Amino acid sequence: SMPRKNCPSSSTKNKATWANDPPNADYDGAAKSVKIITAGGPEFLGFTTSLRRKRKQGLFKSGLLRIERCCALTGESEQSVLEAAHLVEVQDEGSYDVHNGFLLRSDVHRLFDKGLLHIDPASGKAQLSNEISNSSAYHAQAETWVLKEAVLRRVKESLLKRAKAGC
Repeated sequence: SMPRKNCPSSSTKNKATWANDPPNADYDGAAKSVKIITAGGPEFLGFTTSLRRKRKQGLFKSGLLRIERCCALTGESEQSVLEAAHLVEVQDEGSYDVHNGFLLRSDVHRLFDKGLLHIDPASGKAQLSNEISNSSAYHAQAETWVLKEAVLRRVKESLLKRAKAGC
């Protein structure tokens, strides 16, 4: 294929600095990729937030993987789609402790974080929000989603805090 005009070669080296130089200790300081953006003049490096991974979040997921190796609701075991979900967000006095989270499949995690999926602290049963379209396949799936007893015992206190906060 023909090279695109005005595109830097893959061997081009550039320097960048973090907005909070030196990097905050929460970040590992590594960017996996960089996109060169031309703005009709000087070039600048554009970073997306996903390029800087929070170190504590990685440790949180590792801790949860040692306890459970699958999604707490769906049973999915493919690690590339599992994410560590906080029950009480760190900014809301939650922690990175395993009692404050479980592994969720990435799409289920999004529903949970957006308040479209709730978990009953008493039964561990998942409940979808009325905002989810009735035609969505999630309704049939969610009917089977219940936390395992061991997971429910481990996270019950955090689930209760989350429910009290109206999440």
